[in-house]
Amino acid sequence: MKLEDIISTDDVRISANTVTVKRNGKTCGIVRLTRFKNLQPNKASDYFKLLRDSGLWGSRIAKIDNVCIDDFEKKVVVFRNIHGNDYWRAHPKLDDYQKLIKSDEFYSSLKKYGVLVIECNVL
Repeated sequence: MKLEDIISTDDVRISANTVTVKRNGKTCGIVRLTRFKNLQPNKASDYFKLLRDSGLWGSRIAKIDNVCIDDFEKKVVVFRNIHGNDYWRAHPKLDDYQKLIKSDEFYSSLKKYGVLVIECNVL
């Protein structure tokens, strides 16, 4: 399975070296990625400047657990958990709606750094 095949209704479970994709409760694919926190220190130093400059490192919006590295293609992948976003969009007067708008801006700004953002349900 390729990263581009993951759609927003998929459930994704991130483990140390793989990402399991489930559709309708059934496993439909496995992608080999490495979580950033599980990388070797010499490889993590190659990506740390990108994470710091893009705002992923130390961000309260995106969890560092959802940041993965595709070591073969040398790209950074972020899995955005969209579970519950429909509720906040339907109720724009609540305070959490402002947080949702801020997170939308943050994730869209990651694309200019070459970070691939995949929206799905993270388990």
